[in-house]
Amino acid sequence: MESIILVGNKNLELSVIERMEHNNCIRKYYSNIWFVVEYADSRVYYHIEPELIKEYEVELKVIPFKQPQFMLVDYISLGILKNLILTEYSMKNTWIDNNHGIILPIQDFITLLKQNPSWDWR
Repeated sequence: MESIILVGNKNLELSVIERMEHNNCIRKYYSNIWFVVEYADSRVYYHIEPELIKEYEVELKVIPFKQPQFMLVDYISLGILKNLILTEYSMKNTWIDNNHGIILPIQDFITLLKQNPSWDWR
């Protein structure tokens, strides 16, 4: 399983993800601290993780939030995640950390993905 991290202000909550359409999903549900979106052959797991702030000393100088909220997104299928990013992750005031050195405002990340649809950032 791979992961990305969404970074936003205090309004970045699991309820934001829950309200998204999640095209082609079979079901959406809460499991303990996770919000899970299940597809025919994959799942995407969302979790608010306040402890991640400890790992963002340098990045906090770039991210424009005084008290950032961190949402861990675990995924199996890169294709499903790319589709979610392109079609559903239009949240304002949100950054994306691909867990491999790229931290950008989500709209900039979407632009990179549109320019190179086969991009595998893992």
